[in-house]
Amino acid sequence: MLSTGARGGGRDCGRVKRRASRSAPAHLEQRVMLIDRFINLSIQEKDSETSLVVNISQGPVIGYKDAGDDNIFSFYGIPYATAPTGKDRFKSPLPPPTWKDPLKAVNGSIICPQPVSVATENCLVANVFVPRRSGKKLPVLVLTHGGGFEFGFGNMFTFKHLLETKQMIVVTYNYRLNALGFLCLGTEDVPGNAGLKDQLALFSGANIADFHIQHNPIKNAQEYAKLLNFTKVDNLKELEEFYKTISYAELVSKSCTGLFSPCVERDLGLEAIITKSPVSILKSGNYQKVPILQGFTEHEGLLLIGLFNSTKAMMNRNFSAFLPGDLSFKNDEEKQRVASNVKRFYFGDKEVNDETILNFVKYLSDTLFIYPILRSIQFYLKAGQKNIYLYEYTFVDKDTPYIPHTNIRGVRHIAGTLAVADITNNGTLDESSITDDYKQMKHIMRTLWSNFIVNGTPVTNDTGLPNWPPVYKNWSPHMELNLPIKLKGNVILRRLLSPCVRGADDLTVNLTQGNVRGHLDPDGGFYAFYGIPYATAPTGDNKFKAPLPGPVWSDTLDAVDDTVICPQKIYSIVIPSKKKIKEDCLIANVFVPDTKEKNLPVVVHIHGGAYRIGFGNLLTFKNFIKSKKIIFVTFNFRLGPHGFLCLGTEDAPGNAGMKDQVALLRWVNQNIAAFGGNPKDVTLDGFSSGASSIDLLMLSKSARGLFHKAIPESGAGVAAFSIQTDPIANAKEYAKLLNYTGSDSVADLEKYYKSQPLDLLMSADVSSRKDSVYLMSPCLEPKGNNNSFITESPVNILKRGAYPKVPMLYGFTAFEGLYRLNLFDKWKQDMNVDFEPFLTPDLKFKSEDEKKNVSREIKEFYFGNSTIDDNQVLNFINYFSDVIFIYPMLRSVKLLVESGHKQVYLYDFKFAHADLPIIPHTNIRGAGHSSQTYTVADDGLPSTNYSNTRLQEMRNLTRSIWLNFISTGRPIPKGSKLPRWPAVKRLDRSPYMALDLQLHLKCAALKKRARFWDRIYAKYFKQPVSPSALTTNNQPKNTIE
Repeated sequence: MLSTGARGGGRDCGRVKRRASRSAPAHLEQRVMLIDRFINLSIQEKDSETSLVVNISQGPVIGYKDAGDDNIFSFYGIPYATAPTGKDRFKSPLPPPTWKDPLKAVNGSIICPQPVSVATENCLVANVFVPRRSGKKLPVLVLTHGGGFEFGFGNMFTFKHLLETKQMIVVTYNYRLNALGFLCLGTEDVPGNAGLKDQLALFSGANIADFHIQHNPIKNAQEYAKLLNFTKVDNLKELEEFYKTISYAELVSKSCTGLFSPCVERDLGLEAIITKSPVSILKSGNYQKVPILQGFTEHEGLLLIGLFNSTKAMMNRNFSAFLPGDLSFKNDEEKQRVASNVKRFYFGDKEVNDETILNFVKYLSDTLFIYPILRSIQFYLKAGQKNIYLYEYTFVDKDTPYIPHTNIRGVRHIAGTLAVADITNNGTLDESSITDDYKQMKHIMRTLWSNFIVNGTPVTNDTGLPNWPPVYKNWSPHMELNLPIKLKGNVILRRLLSPCVRGADDLTVNLTQGNVRGHLDPDGGFYAFYGIPYATAPTGDNKFKAPLPGPVWSDTLDAVDDTVICPQKIYSIVIPSKKKIKEDCLIANVFVPDTKEKNLPVVVHIHGGAYRIGFGNLLTFKNFIKSKKIIFVTFNFRLGPHGFLCLGTEDAPGNAGMKDQVALLRWVNQNIAAFGGNPKDVTLDGFSSGASSIDLLMLSKSARGLFHKAIPESGAGVAAFSIQTDPIANAKEYAKLLNYTGSDSVADLEKYYKSQPLDLLMSADVSSRKDSVYLMSPCLEPKGNNNSFITESPVNILKRGAYPKVPMLYGFTAFEGLYRLNLFDKWKQDMNVDFEPFLTPDLKFKSEDEKKNVSREIKEFYFGNSTIDDNQVLNFINYFSDVIFIYPMLRSVKLLVESGHKQVYLYDFKFAHADLPIIPHTNIRGAGHSSQTYTVADDGLPSTNYSNTRLQEMRNLTRSIWLNFISTGRPIPKGSKLPRWPAVKRLDRSPYMALDLQLHLKCAALKKRARFWDRIYAKYFKQPVSPSALTTNNQPKNTIE
């Protein structure tokens, strides 16, 4: 938690938080407002050269320029409440004093009663540090000191460096400690938690979620009384009277490590601050959910390293005495059994001795600090808490002491706090002599803390630090705070306190770039590796070029960052808010089943999104992966003009996004064996533009030998949207959408595109074009370039049969055109007026009359002679189904079969379930665009998250068919109970499978519609051309098939 800590016995109370407390009583709330008013009214300041006067509700206070920094005014010793005295000393604080004359806030020596100190009984004072500023209200940091609830004071550490940015005000304060602050008898005069009520009097709205709660406060009170030589401890009234009458000096004269801390109070109708267990409150979720920056150091247990020599023998004799006090057992036998398991978990079969001192430190680290923090976070997440930023501070300097009996320098308790505070490792305030590394670490820590205080997040875009997403599952991700800081996954799960043997939670793999660590999915069944860089996206003037090699690393890469996506226009229904756009976005995600099997088939999934939007994990396939039969890979590639600007020049040759895909396949080929995958058994799977990508990869020489089967779903490489017919014209038209006003020359276009920021380049909306293309997509590159992706028309390559004939599971859905249903009301009248704009640009006509006649013929084929109105909605859907998706796939199938491909398994996905909406103006439901993909995936897009019995049956069936194909190259293997499914053999696309809960093998897929378009494309097809043909005026004459 963003708070300070201090070295002290046993249990640290630097994490005093009040999120789980009840609302404060009304008269207590009045006192809560005192510091708030100081902050809010500070704009009424009267500023001189040396002092600052602020009017608060109690009276005016004068602060003075800080001795060490002229830009800070310091106010010391402002009473924020009054500590009750005499027999009322254990009650809630009283209102603070008031005054008329200005109070000179200069007394910084006041501390509350505690062992071995000169203390003041009325010690409830605040210290306020205000930067010289312009008068606007600033965020406020209220620091609660640590010290095991036994000792400490507000200014144990100072944090003036945080004020250098002049972006915040810092408040420190005292509160009652030891028995005086935390004696808890549950009586009217000693209710408990006086120290917490002091804190509430200063400041409201924090959290006690992970207090070290007293589990038997009466027993603790009795034990401490015995230390003070009181013997009648079993009589509660006499015990109370003893504590109420003993002198302050005697009351705090003994060390009470671990005895006094906050407690669960009896509800006496008084000012109880907490009356239920923090765990039960957290489980209920009934607490204020604010952003949290919380963490720990690597060796928290060094706090008690001084006890090692005196306790190691006792731990060997009776480890059960060292179990956490909040564990409860049915009997001593159970306690001993758990103690034995815990000791074995940390020490194995070894004794607690000098050789196992690190295990001793880890045990104390986990039980005192780390596991309570992680347990709290677990409760936060289950209660719906967001914006929790978790860290582990691991930085050590050359003067950091070694842990005894080791050669390891230890990161002690609150080392992270010291890095933020105005103090060095040796306890001095002068930072001029510390090492450059520690100076850099302090600067980073102060930057992170300042960002969080001001913005609610530790890393902002202008810091140059790695992206730091909040925790969202399995204590992941977390930031390791060191030089440099690194984002990592699950926090030391292998050390979490557990009475049983755990399975492996991490999997480390050695890649050609370095080691990478994945983590077991929260639901089990597979390991997830997120955000592995497979290549590097070039930047600046080179941003449209082919990808560069991926980075290498020496330390193990913790593969936990699943937030990175490539630059694109954001549509909230598709792109979750947690995703972060990065220019260098070329990352892969690998999902490895939890199995000992090796040489597994590999699936590389290519996301859809019209080459404009999307990211690798747009859909998830956890249930598919849990079959434990495959390794699954997803990835990002460049999109829109970033990935598909095609000018045919050296700096913008075209197909950067496709070259990213080839780079990914090469990366898989080189590295997948390390994950347990077979590089010689790779299946490409993709939907929509991902499917058309697969078609084009099959035709590209650059991808030869990198995959062995293909599952294109609802998309084809010969579609108009898949290959730019005229890339220079597209570049011009797209530039105009961005308000480009320059000339039409390629040189000027290139200069413009290279000079514009990516967010502007991606801002054009081409999603609703009537001609069913999106301008930026793959293109034909000029011949003669060794790095070209494709230089010949896909149709021509297919006709020549010049491609590897890998097995293909190829298909579409019955109502692909539902993809355009949202435009029906807008376009139906436009189609009546002029149908020509709705023709795709891959059709060519000799004259305008010919174009008009063909346009009329197509319109009549789908709509007859009727007006296109609500009654024609199914024909509207059929038209867009055919021109964008279905006919290009059927055309490809015919070309594949003609060229001798004998392993194409064609289907028409027809399944529609009752949760799908009824198509407007009809009484039917239909399988929309890429429905088969969403059936194989876990839940589909946010707008298609359905679940019912029939859908689950269809999911099971579809997944089994897909797995069969991935494993064997056939959707239904021999010996299956499912109907026989042969490959397409005839030019009429026969046979094909109608995919529904009942499978039906059929002939001649959409025979009438397919034949119609066969005739249109045979006569009017316009071949795509490369930009070189356009720019050299040597454009080949478009051939007519």
